[in-house]
Amino acid sequence: MGFQIFRVAKCNHRNVIAMSKHALREVKVPNAIADAPLPVVIQGVGSTREVLARIAALKAVAIENGQRWRKDQVEAVDVLVTTSPEDMQRLTLEEQSSYFKNAVQFIAETFGGMKNILTAAIHRDETTPHMQLLVAPIDATGRFRVKAFVKYSRDLSNMQTAFHEKVARHYNLERGEIGSKAKHVPVRTYYAHAAQVTLGKAEALEDIPPAPILTWKNMFSVEYKTATEAREATITRNNGLLPAVKKERLQLRAMHPSQRAHQAKQYREVIRLNKLSEAQKVETEKRIEDAKAKVENVINEKLEEADATVKKAIFERDTAKIFASDTALEAARILGRFSQVMDKDHVAYLSEQLGIHLKPGDDLVDMVRKAGLAETTIEATALLDKAADGLLTKEVEGLGNGLTDTIRAPYSRPGAI
Repeated sequence: MGFQIFRVAKCNHRNVIAMSKHALREVKVPNAIADAPLPVVIQGVGSTREVLARIAALKAVAIENGQRWRKDQVEAVDVLVTTSPEDMQRLTLEEQSSYFKNAVQFIAETFGGMKNILTAAIHRDETTPHMQLLVAPIDATGRFRVKAFVKYSRDLSNMQTAFHEKVARHYNLERGEIGSKAKHVPVRTYYAHAAQVTLGKAEALEDIPPAPILTWKNMFSVEYKTATEAREATITRNNGLLPAVKKERLQLRAMHPSQRAHQAKQYREVIRLNKLSEAQKVETEKRIEDAKAKVENVINEKLEEADATVKKAIFERDTAKIFASDTALEAARILGRFSQVMDKDHVAYLSEQLGIHLKPGDDLVDMVRKAGLAETTIEATALLDKAADGLLTKEVEGLGNGLTDTIRAPYSRPGAI
């Protein structure tokens, strides 16, 4: 006793066109048996143009019902119905036709009614007779929603079980083991075997890892170097398989459109990832340059601020020096004249404090400077005032001649000069 074969695959707009042309034999099928009968359409329309027109009408209704149409919208479900090759040969022509008609009825009940079957064609022009259907996944709300019928893997398993109970078991066909870890044969592989093509090298091509993102932090790191080398090694290995892949590509032209579509999808995905990696690299380099520019701008701004602060401090210091020098110089001159009238006791006290000989009646400030204790009049005055411990200032206060404020301003507080 053989097994039922019941496979389901989703189709977007491009897939629908390819599958419809293949199912209705609007394109040449190289692996078709010579002089075999044409496909028999037992349900739905008989041309790709009519299939697309039917989908367009259903799409308009779905949009009216509030559906948002996506670019990759699933427009149909491709269903393959057949049996293991030896069992299909066991069945008579009438039994085969009955098997396919009952399968159409089951699919109509499963996918929302006979109205949703776009086309159903029986093929007897290949090694194993089989039936191909395109079904619009229209739910109860009138919208395209394949998840309403097949959402999880268990839904496919339940569908296989239901197909066996309602159809396949009546033809002494078994259902595959429930829960088995064995992989189902994909539709494209079935057609590859039907075309007597052995898959191998193309399946052995490795997925190329995406290029590692380059940043200023990891450009010299071991991780970045290792990831780059691993990617280059994968590309090199794949390039070594190119002759075999090219040969197999010629064989794939004789296969079912879904096989070629799968290979084309893989190729487009590799190209997309490469472009994305290059774009990420350019974007990362741009972010690095922008970050450098921002850092340089901040540094320049801080340097300009610091330079302005220094210039301001120097200006204030120089201004204060000039002001202090003018004020102190005037005070020193006044004290110099006052020292000429100091009594001899005061002069002797200052001589003892400074360690030099000071002569009463002379300009003591000038004498201190000439003695080499100070270079300027201001410095000499400061030394005299310090030696007298404020004596000069106190004496001037007693004059009451308007000189008090002028003298006290620079000399009546510590560290004024």
